Amino acid sequence: MRVDAGAEGAAVGGWDGSDVLGAVELASLGTVASMSAGYLAAPDIEVTEVEDGLVVFEPVNRKVHHLNVMASLVFGMCTGENDVDVIAAVLHESLDLPERPTRAVADVLETLTDEGVVIAPS
Repeated sequence: MRVDAGAEGAAVGGWDGSDVLGAVELASLGTVASMSAGYLAAPDIEVTEVEDGLVVFEPVNRKVHHLNVMASLVFGMCTGENDVDVIAAVLHESLDLPERPTRAVADVLETLTDEGVVIAPS
């Protein structure tokens, strides 16, 4: 499966997508705990950085997922503390986007949840 978050994934806020894990760490610095539990990366997944995002191996179903830059940033914020609005706000601020990417974040989270890569809040 390839997770693409639309045009934002190619060049987000003028950022060319290099150093994806570094950008995930930067975006995570803006993490704000929400009132309810947020999205959480599934246990036992293996994550590898590649030139254009991340490759995530999900061992339960033995699937490999290719995440583009935007999907990688969203995935990186799945700490159990962040919901759609918080992730969209942090990406908006961190990447100096013209508007909050709420719809794109929700779409990515839905796909990652459906594929077993992240666990949705209950």
